[in-house]
Amino acid sequence: MLSPSSIKNQLLDIISYTNENKHLFVNNPQTDMSRQRKCPFESLVGWTLNLSSHCMNKEILEFWPLDPAKLPTKSAVVQQRNKINDALFPFIFESFNEAFPFKAKWKGYHILACDGSDINLPTNRKDMENYMPYASGNGGYYQIHLNALYDIMEKRYTDIVVQPRPQMDERKALCTMIQRNQTGHRTIYICDRGYPSMNLMAHIMKNDQYFLFRCKPPQSHDSMFRHFQLPEDQEFCVSKTIYVTRSHKRNFRTKSDIYKCISSKYKFDFIDVNDKESLYELSFKIVCVRLDTGNYEYLITNLPTPSLTLKDFKELYSLRWSEETSFRRLKYALGLVYFHSYKRNFVLQELYARLIMHNFTALMAACAEKKLKCSPDNKWEYRISFENAVHVSKEYLKNKMINRDVINLLQRCLSIVRPDRQAPRKVKSQHALSLNNRS
Repeated sequence: MLSPSSIKNQLLDIISYTNENKHLFVNNPQTDMSRQRKCPFESLVGWTLNLSSHCMNKEILEFWPLDPAKLPTKSAVVQQRNKINDALFPFIFESFNEAFPFKAKWKGYHILACDGSDINLPTNRKDMENYMPYASGNGGYYQIHLNALYDIMEKRYTDIVVQPRPQMDERKALCTMIQRNQTGHRTIYICDRGYPSMNLMAHIMKNDQYFLFRCKPPQSHDSMFRHFQLPEDQEFCVSKTIYVTRSHKRNFRTKSDIYKCISSKYKFDFIDVNDKESLYELSFKIVCVRLDTGNYEYLITNLPTPSLTLKDFKELYSLRWSEETSFRRLKYALGLVYFHSYKRNFVLQELYARLIMHNFTALMAACAEKKLKCSPDNKWEYRISFENAVHVSKEYLKNKMINRDVINLLQRCLSIVRPDRQAPRKVKSQHALSLNNRS
């Protein structure tokens, strides 16, 4: 039975395991973390998980007991962080996910949304790997790109790939995560317009899984199906089969609705660059659905259509938006935009720590929602406010509380569910926040 105490104890058990085997998670196993310090291994991990948006000294004061004899200094914490290697927090993230399998499904399918988000880094002039020059050529900034698989039904992150922003390749990152996601579930990968490619479709189908990609309309010059004859101004679902080849024979080029001739520069892992004879078959469906605004949206999928209607496809793709809101929670509710060091290994520690706390909070909120009792006379449907649940979850991880108190605290802050609410998306430039008040 899932309860706040079982979730917390599982996370603490994983941290305890890493402490018992800390030689696997430090840079110098013979010496690092071998002496008794004011900032021991387990406390350091707990402190990193509880980081928010405050300066270092305040973060230390809020986590450790206010006893001058036991309180570590900022310098001591930084020195201890330097001893941890890059394997620790990814191990905790993966182990915590394994402890709570992803069971919730949509019509028997495990649904994973994939998307990416840029994360601004504090300035480090030695870090040319993550340096992005301005278009004007005068100066630049530093970013990494977070590629994430997000379980829509469970509201938890299942896997991530971090890339330097100048070398960002979202399709390659998704292929990597697909190969690692060997759970045996029937999985649907839902992605936005930047992802569709024949190579990615082939990878998913080879793993006996499914995809649902949003595509550019046929009128677009770079649309995947600009050469197909498709109905106009109406909903439809059309099955197509194409053959991918690296040959450019006239017979292939003149039948662009059947054959897709690709160059040696095009990435397709299933036909060698010098192989001009092979044909790789791809079968899929093109789906067009009408939005409430009257516009038409084009989707491409390999899902079995007899069991799904056009309304199902429309509903399924709309679920992808929850990953966009999860990025917002990750950055602002959990403080991913507030780093406490310019060192890149520290940044990765904090990134994984935020992901772990996101999943921890999602599980805690799910426990509280199961016991949430709302009056049938209420005008609105309510759910647990994730932003407030973050604070309760962090306090619960630090302090001793009984299950009933945690549930009551989580249920005190509710937010209204408005599934039909729409608002224009506000896009504005972002800047890395200064470390002056956090270093």
